[in-house]
Amino acid sequence: MIHIRVALLVFFLWIVVPGRLSAGCAEELEDVAVRVAATRVLGTVSDGVKEAIINAHCESVVSPTRLAAEVLTNLHSSNAWARSFARQMLKNKSEDYSILRAISKVEDIAAQGMKSYKESEHSWLSNPKEDWKLKAEYLRAHVVSKDFDRLFDYLPKEVQQDVKRQLGNTTSALVFRDLARTRMSADAFADLTVESFEFVAFKFPEPKRAFLGSPPGESGRWPNEERHAIQFTKDFAMGVTQVTQAQWVLVMDKPNPSHFKDGPAAIEIRLSDGTKTKVLPNHPVENVSWHDITEYLEKLNRLDQGREYRRPSEAEWEYAARGGKRTRFSFGDNEQELVGYAWFSNNSDNRSHPVAVLKPNAFGLYDMHGNVSEWTEDIYVESPSSASQQANTSSLNTSGLDQRVVRGANFLDNAELGRAAHRYHFGPRNSFNLVGFRVARTP
Repeated sequence: MIHIRVALLVFFLWIVVPGRLSAGCAEELEDVAVRVAATRVLGTVSDGVKEAIINAHCESVVSPTRLAAEVLTNLHSSNAWARSFARQMLKNKSEDYSILRAISKVEDIAAQGMKSYKESEHSWLSNPKEDWKLKAEYLRAHVVSKDFDRLFDYLPKEVQQDVKRQLGNTTSALVFRDLARTRMSADAFADLTVESFEFVAFKFPEPKRAFLGSPPGESGRWPNEERHAIQFTKDFAMGVTQVTQAQWVLVMDKPNPSHFKDGPAAIEIRLSDGTKTKVLPNHPVENVSWHDITEYLEKLNRLDQGREYRRPSEAEWEYAARGGKRTRFSFGDNEQELVGYAWFSNNSDNRSHPVAVLKPNAFGLYDMHGNVSEWTEDIYVESPSSASQQANTSSLNTSGLDQRVVRGANFLDNAELGRAAHRYHFGPRNSFNLVGFRVARTP
């Protein structure tokens, strides 16, 4: 007989989950740890229940790379139930995610029992007849891992540059791996949030008309949020998270400017002059001015030549923040749901938090409604519908002193300041522990 607590959990997953998934409310499910506990009954329940468990978990873990990392961790676990869950995930979801399909290739070889897992990796990755694009997905699953260099060396020499280019289309992690080699331990780098290096591409094969700003009746509306249409014609990619303290220090090679850099998760990163600086590696960098960010971008562009890193324009920022919606927030109009998406006055404890902890918007972007506010490229104008705001380009900077647009709420703001249309401004020389940034780039 199934234990009563497990039976109740199965009932929850079997009866409640399908309805919630169909209603788009999978985020209200029990946390991952509770769902993984349900894997103890995977071998004793119907395929429908198994499917419900797997679907619920996939709905809650939006990032394919994070999902892949969990699968890999569970495959190598000493816990038989964790391994069973991972294999069930691969069986059910490999067709949906190419990154899981790549892991399945290695797992299939290892499951034959003739080779160790490392030997299976070598066998598949070194085989010139296998699809190098799928191999790139396998490498993407390990992009912050201590195993990355070993796995990359297994690749045939003739496809290594192709794999690097493929990885570079979605992540900047390889640039930061190179910077980190002599500056932080492999263990510390492996603990960096993988999403912090990733980008979401927005492509417009035809001009895309979008509405920005807020309608007159929107609750909490400010006068400078006039609703207007704007047309996107140029492709761009947006950083999945805000730039982190680890990324800032690795690129700038200077002491961490952030106010919030102490705590149990703090580490030290070496600078080229031999000194060390303390960082909370996955927290957003803050206390940086618009001009400071210019220096960061110039250095990053020299490190990753062939791509143009920059601040997003104000229009790009709002388009990305909305997640395809015209509502107050990317998830709708109900500000009571904001605690699941943003760090703000109700849940922040008056400080910043690690990136990509809460739920992303429909585009897969994290912390757009709160954590730290974000600098954009644009000069501030009172009416964003004026000709000075363009979809993919900012206002011309004539003096270098013009007020610059800041978007997104921070950890001290109330809910209404987290609305997608909210906008304000600071001078480009100002820096605050409430304001950081994310980068845009060519896709």
